[in-house]
Amino acid sequence: MNEITLELLRYLPGLLQTLGWALVLWAWWSMKRIFVRQEECEICRAGFDGRIEALAAQQRDSEAAKKALEQALKSLPTSQDMQILALSLKEIEGDIKGLAQKVNGQARATERMEKAVDLLTEVHMGNKG
Repeated sequence: MNEITLELLRYLPGLLQTLGWALVLWAWWSMKRIFVRQEECEICRAGFDGRIEALAAQQRDSEAAKKALEQALKSLPTSQDMQILALSLKEIEGDIKGLAQKVNGQARATERMEKAVDLLTEVHMGNKG
């Protein structure tokens, strides 16, 4: 072996040691970036649990509102109920028109009776005086 090779072999253990430490430091730095400390994980988990609880509360509220809306829709009249109501209103309208005609007829009869009573009153008053 020549002299240059022997000189390089003398520095090889130091070079390998430096390279080894560099590799260990790089691995440690990489692991620190990949993994999280337990305290940091607990803090993150607490925030995450709070968000999950808030979402669960929103979902419960939405479910309650949905059930209330379904109950309100069930209590509304159906189209068949509305048709029955419309027919009943038409019948009532006809009955009211008939009653109005009877009242008008009674009003005319009452006017004629008033005239007759007025005439009788005049005649009766005229005989006394």
